[in-house]
Amino acid sequence: MAKVTLVAIDGPMRGREWHFSDADTWVFGRAPDCHARLDASDPTLSRHHFLVEVRPPVLRVRDLGSRNGTFVNDEKIGARARGESAATGRLVSREERVLVDGDELRVGVSRFRVRVERNPSERAELVRCGRCGASVVREVHSTSPTARCDACLDEDARDPLAALARAIDGASKRDAKANSGDLAAPSLAGERRDAKRPPEIEGLEIVRKLGEGGTGAVYEAIDHDGTRLAVKVLLARVAVDSAMRAMFFREMDSLAAVEHPRIVKLVRKGSSGVAFWFAMELCKGGSLAAMIGRSGRPMEPKQAVALVSDALEGLAFAHERGMVHRDVKPGNMLIGDDGRGKISDFGLAKSFDRAGLSGFTMTGSFAGTFEFMPREQLTNFRNVRPTSDVFSAGATLYWALTRKTAVEFAPHVDRVTALLQTDPTPLATRAPLLPRELCAVVDRACSPDPALRFRDAGEMLEALRRLSL
Repeated sequence: MAKVTLVAIDGPMRGREWHFSDADTWVFGRAPDCHARLDASDPTLSRHHFLVEVRPPVLRVRDLGSRNGTFVNDEKIGARARGESAATGRLVSREERVLVDGDELRVGVSRFRVRVERNPSERAELVRCGRCGASVVREVHSTSPTARCDACLDEDARDPLAALARAIDGASKRDAKANSGDLAAPSLAGERRDAKRPPEIEGLEIVRKLGEGGTGAVYEAIDHDGTRLAVKVLLARVAVDSAMRAMFFREMDSLAAVEHPRIVKLVRKGSSGVAFWFAMELCKGGSLAAMIGRSGRPMEPKQAVALVSDALEGLAFAHERGMVHRDVKPGNMLIGDDGRGKISDFGLAKSFDRAGLSGFTMTGSFAGTFEFMPREQLTNFRNVRPTSDVFSAGATLYWALTRKTAVEFAPHVDRVTALLQTDPTPLATRAPLLPRELCAVVDRACSPDPALRFRDAGEMLEALRRLSL
């Protein structure tokens, strides 16, 4: 297994090492919530100075709008322009840089060196896209028919079902050639097909698209016995090998065993190429996000609290078993046939990311959605607790009551630095007519400090049940 190590070679932390063998994100700066707290007395450093994101054996660094920038091999990246305030600096998306073995980072008097260790069997090379043949500009560590260039990834993201269809067609052609003794790679044109024709997922007839997001889409399907199901199609952002696929499905198998009336049930799953699909129970009422989108206005408090409380029942059940969702949001709160709420996609984001399938996430995380994500999912990526789901549930209720996010993301704002440096706006500021008791519950759930929130979904649920609406 590949490993990335960041070694402090100069400065107050000289001699310290940080080892990464799994996906992780780390923030360096003067603020107390940084993973690596730099010298607080150094005036050249910012509170949140730079962020590194690791997907071994690759590491990327991003300056967080610091005043003096971050130096990569003595080349400055990401500093605010002369005269640009810290507040203005948060509005600018900063350059990211991929680091390789031997590269050095410098901020203030501190200097760090990158060390990358690979298995002897790993091949580090640039490969060609398995669909269009273009060079894959980011580093891919084995030649694979599932490698995709950025242009094809963006095209696939617009229609994941078509990408799944191409992957199934391509796999069928490869299997046919393998069975005939012809082991040559299929032609690039072999995966091109009529995007309107639904993929042939065994036993499922795709009917229509129900919704889409940055990481995939959901479709309605009819099972072989006539049952209507929802099929979610997700696309990996990296070339997929057998180990990654097996790890992901092992985690999903354990999560599928968690059954509760307020958790959407996973029926079956599969994958082909970079496309993964999941058949689950269909909630005909759609999502909380879609319901509010159709109405064009915030929900009445009683209805919003009832639906979020239903989802909290499912979350509480999982929290009691040591599980964390990591991606609670309006799109993952669904309305069942009985009109009650359910929580969907339990553990999907975490498992997808842990298996290394989501690629780099700084500018749009799969493992959490910025608008409903607590700050610690950046500053404590690997060790989020049930309090993180509490924040996301509170932010979802906040949005349902106001149609505004708890943390303000202005147009063109850099979401990473906004999340790190902007506290939630008190609910009463946005909706002064709401009951004070309700505002107090939501504000506590959305506290920037996890220690001040409800300790888990069960405690937040009890607080909501005590309200008189």
